[in-house]
Amino acid sequence: MRGGVSARGLSADLIVSDEAEIYVRADDVMSLISEYALIESNRPNVIVRVPPSELWLFEGPDAPWPIVAVDLLDAGDDRSAKAASLLAERMRKQ
Repeated sequence: MRGGVSARGLSADLIVSDEAEIYVRADDVMSLISEYALIESNRPNVIVRVPPSELWLFEGPDAPWPIVAVDLLDAGDDRSAKAASLLAERMRKQ
């Protein structure tokens, strides 16, 4: 499931083409690491988030907007923080 900068269905006003941010079920993380030969890095191009199995409440291709907003805030840069704020403001008005 796409999160943060990768969530396309929410139009988070932030385009990042060289990074991916995804959520993976705990049961699937080892096969993902193996299939794509993922390794830890100080400058990752993919962020894999693995919530505890009992907290997996996701459906659809993108994480819910509050989670995407928190992911953007977690990025720690001004552009992402602004995108998170704009996303939250837009979604609260709906």
